[in-house]
Amino acid sequence: MMSPSALLVGQSATQDAPMPEFQPVSSAAIAAIERPRCPECNQNRMLLSKLGAGPSGFDHRTFECQKCGRVHTTVVSNDPP
Repeated sequence: MMSPSALLVGQSATQDAPMPEFQPVSSAAIAAIERPRCPECNQNRMLLSKLGAGPSGFDHRTFECQKCGRVHTTVVSNDPP
């Protein structure tokens, strides 16, 4: 059984398509992700709401502002410099 602090990459409970292979992500890796400031509020750091596999070598990261609800998605390299 996986620890509750681990997230699964690419998990979606609403899709009918075959589920992709999941990769656990440690809470330390999640904590290291830089959270951008909300472009709307420019005050609050946005929360990581979704982490998914992107093109080879990249991740899709979706952030959400808890104050105004704005959603921001970025594609970043998953191979640190």
